[in-house]
Amino acid sequence: MLKALSLKKIFSSSNPRHEDFFTRLIHDYQNNTFFQEIKVDRVLEEYLVGGIVKVRIVEGEDGLYYVVEEPGLAPGEAVVLGRILGMGVECESLECISSMIGDGGSNRLAPRLYYHYMKITTGYGPLYPILLDPLVEEISLNSSDKRVWVIHRAFNQLGWMKTNMMVGENLVDRLVLSFSRKIRKHVSIASPIAEGLTREGYRVSLIFGNNVSRKGSSIVVRKKPEKPWTITQLINSGVLNSLITAYLWLILELKGWIIIAGGVGAGKTTLLQGLLNLVPFNKRVITIEDTPELYLPSDQWDPLVENPLPLDSGQSIDMYHLLRVSLRRRPDYIVVGEVRGVEARVLVQASRLGHGVLNTIHGDSPDSVLKRLTAYPISIPRNLLGNIWSIVIVEQTSYGRKVVRVSEVTEEVDLVDVAFFENGFFKPVEISELASRSARLTSKLGARTLERELAERSIFLERLVARGVFDEKDLMREINGFYKNRALSTGS
Repeated sequence: MLKALSLKKIFSSSNPRHEDFFTRLIHDYQNNTFFQEIKVDRVLEEYLVGGIVKVRIVEGEDGLYYVVEEPGLAPGEAVVLGRILGMGVECESLECISSMIGDGGSNRLAPRLYYHYMKITTGYGPLYPILLDPLVEEISLNSSDKRVWVIHRAFNQLGWMKTNMMVGENLVDRLVLSFSRKIRKHVSIASPIAEGLTREGYRVSLIFGNNVSRKGSSIVVRKKPEKPWTITQLINSGVLNSLITAYLWLILELKGWIIIAGGVGAGKTTLLQGLLNLVPFNKRVITIEDTPELYLPSDQWDPLVENPLPLDSGQSIDMYHLLRVSLRRRPDYIVVGEVRGVEARVLVQASRLGHGVLNTIHGDSPDSVLKRLTAYPISIPRNLLGNIWSIVIVEQTSYGRKVVRVSEVTEEVDLVDVAFFENGFFKPVEISELASRSARLTSKLGARTLERELAERSIFLERLVARGVFDEKDLMREINGFYKNRALSTGS
């Protein structure tokens, strides 16, 4: 811990030029961040973020609001913070700030100073308190209307929610430049668009100036959950039920091809991540993404990421290249974060070679997925789409995120609905009915074996949910135990 300093020592140790810069930055944030007074009809939810920022979800006159109440900073405290920042000392904990202000700081001052210190040093500025909130999924800000908007996990079925926070136009420009440094990308009037991932895992999309957007500079941040959602959490929250999961699990184990489709923010990647929990522990999994989001706690996980920038040889590494490379790395499963172009043709080859395949794609129905795969630029011949086993559609419904349709693709490239979500319920309910709809699994396993497998896996998953096995490592142990017990019972 740093040696405690008196406020007098802090003032004498600060670099005047650095101090002046940070003092102006603090004032810039204070003078260009505004908090609208909201007339509250009802408070729906209230909690603390970071132990110091008060968040309320309220009903206002024109809908729901996400209301942020952050601790203020008096003029004298802003001067102290400017001096601390001017010293150039890196403080990564509250204890560090407390130590620096020593006896001159009260218990209430240190937390406020630390909060505003982090607000400056992280580079996130006014968006820092919202980024701290684990219940916020996405954040949007553009310079034309100045308001910050969020998507909240507890209310995501309602879409974007207004906040009470407004940010001045000039500060939005500065924030875009600050975020671009966080994702290690360059933005300018000549090159106004940048996308990337911060070290914290925030997925960022930036536009600078008004050359390509009539609304000027803007920031969109997508936050992934602090911990990936496991398949048992998805079942428990009602995204899908245990019977549909058992059906998809069997396809996985038989190394079929599953496509997860839906709109932006529907939960495609979340479901893909959850299904990966069910892959046998001794199988090699290669994931291919443009922005790394997936995670497997396995030594057999081989994560590959696109690099669109030219390397020293002048060659960029795109998804198509990575897919071709992956076929030579002896994978059991190839997983693609999102298919957009000709790389889908390699997935056909991978499936025909006996690899399990999982990918996501934008599409609102199984039929639209097949049409997209056959249309330019993907242009897969329709007769080859019989390699796909199942198409899963995920939607944001009035009931929340749901698997709304699971269709099986026949070898003749017809679509058969195996399961669906209707009027608040997943159907079919009976195992025998779902099994009778799956010609693929029936041909692979036989009708009686298929029903038994669906029942065993469905009951196994329900018991895990009932026991609260939601942690990824605990779930991995249980899934591994399931496979080991089956191997012992069959003697294989």
